[in-house]
Amino acid sequence: MPQHRDQAAHLLPTPCGRCGVDDVPRLVSMPPGSVHAIRAECAHCGRFVRWLPKPKGDEERAAQHEKARKYGPATTQQMALLERLGYDGPPPMSIQEASDLIQQLLAKKE
Repeated sequence: MPQHRDQAAHLLPTPCGRCGVDDVPRLVSMPPGSVHAIRAECAHCGRFVRWLPKPKGDEERAAQHEKARKYGPATTQQMALLERLGYDGPPPMSIQEASDLIQQLLAKKE
């Protein structure tokens, strides 16, 4: 079964309950049609660690990013920048709204 080293890059070392080694788990693809996509297991003894979700395609990732911009709350960094730019109106309801306000305020300063 193929390995998923690119996905392992973001995993933190996990202590194994069997052999005690604290290492990044080995990722193994499950057969097509399986309920789970990827099995994380101890890289040393093979003991099961956890299941990982299926990797997302570019389109799904872009759709989630757009949804977060529309509906996700403004970030603390955006709120801090709005304050530094002198914004004193009602707080923005989304990342997109905060981004639009920041662009407007920066355009006024030019």
